[in-house]
Amino acid sequence: MMMDELIEFTEGTVTFYADAPSKVGTKTELEVRLPEGILLRSFSLTGTITGCRFVSHHRSNYYVLEMEIGELSPMNRKILDAYKDFLKIDSMRTERRGHMKAAQEALENFETNLRRLRKTAEKTKDIMKGTLELARRTAQGKITIH
Repeated sequence: MMMDELIEFTEGTVTFYADAPSKVGTKTELEVRLPEGILLRSFSLTGTITGCRFVSHHRSNYYVLEMEIGELSPMNRKILDAYKDFLKIDSMRTERRGHMKAAQEALENFETNLRRLRKTAEKTKDIMKGTLELARRTAQGKITIH
């Protein structure tokens, strides 16, 4: 079985999306593709399907399968552990990118609001100058025509 899209690895299970269902209890082999640039392109996990549910979302239909991972060779255990570490780091990197984007948007909004505040302050300053000039002239008994 070729993995369509990984959802999650836990200590003893893997959850993934698939195009076709599998019966609970079915023994299966899952080929896990590794990221580009790694000498090893994929590795296989064997296990038993422990859950299968149909999902329909935005006109797409797919299955979410859960597989209990069977016995692993020491080499595959090391590969799996390294891959899980990679996924954790990649997830954190993606999360940080999201935080950085949100921070950048917040700074841009702050800058826009600061510019608006500055313009409002300048207009208020001009209005205050006019009001003070009018008050000064009124205090001197001068008549001002607008």
